[in-house]
Amino acid sequence: MITDYERMKFMAVTKKQIDNIAIDVLKRYIEHNHCEWRVFSVDPFELAKMLGINIEFSSLGADNAIAYTYAADTLTSIEYFYDQYDDELSLKLDGNTIVVNTDIPDERTGLLNMAVMYCVAIQIIHRLYKLVDYGACLSFSDEDDLTETDLWEISTLTKELLMPTSILQKLFHSAYGKDHLDTLNAVLHKENYLKFCAISTLFKVTPDVLAIRCQQLRLLDNYIKVA
Repeated sequence: MITDYERMKFMAVTKKQIDNIAIDVLKRYIEHNHCEWRVFSVDPFELAKMLGINIEFSSLGADNAIAYTYAADTLTSIEYFYDQYDDELSLKLDGNTIVVNTDIPDERTGLLNMAVMYCVAIQIIHRLYKLVDYGACLSFSDEDDLTETDLWEISTLTKELLMPTSILQKLFHSAYGKDHLDTLNAVLHKENYLKFCAISTLFKVTPDVLAIRCQQLRLLDNYIKVA
C-alpha cells in the first residue's frame, strides 16, 4: 500500500473520471458482445476476458475472501492464507490475474459477481487506466487495507459497471411506474419485492446489494427484508 505522501503525487480521481471510465468500458463491452444500450447486464467474467485479465480458480479455504487480485504491471506477489483447518496456503499472483476462491460457501455465492467485478475495477483503475497505484494484493474483503479514497474509487466503478445508473433507472421506472419508492418490505410488499428480485436477477446480484445501489441513487429510501 502506498503512503499518504506517495498518494499526493497522483491527481485525485473524480466522480466524472469514474463515470467516463465506466462509459468507455461499457461501450466496448456492448460492441464486443453485441448488446443493446436499452437494457443489458455485464458479466464480470466476460468483461475480464475482454480486457485481457486472466481469471483463475483456486481452493483457498471457506473463511477467506471470494476473489483476489494483484494490481501491478510487472511484479508478482506471493500471498499466504490459512484455511479452516489452519493449514497454510500460498497463492502466486501476477499483475494481470484475478483468482476466484472455489471454497466459498453457498451463502456467499450471491456475492460472487460483486467480488469479481470489484477485482476487475481494481485492475481497470490501476493497470489499464493508470489513475492510481495500489501495489498490493487486494480482495473484496480488504477494507482494512484501503483508504476511504481507495474504497470510494473501487466501489463506485464496481457498482457503475455491474449496475449501470441509466439502465437501473429505466428498469426501476418500468417496474414501478415511478422513479422512487419510500419503502420496500419483502413481506408486506410481495408484488413489488418480486419485481425487485427480478431486477437483481438480471444484474446477477443479491437483492441486498441491489437495495444498497438503489438507496445510493435515491430510488429507494427503506429496504426491509424479513428473515
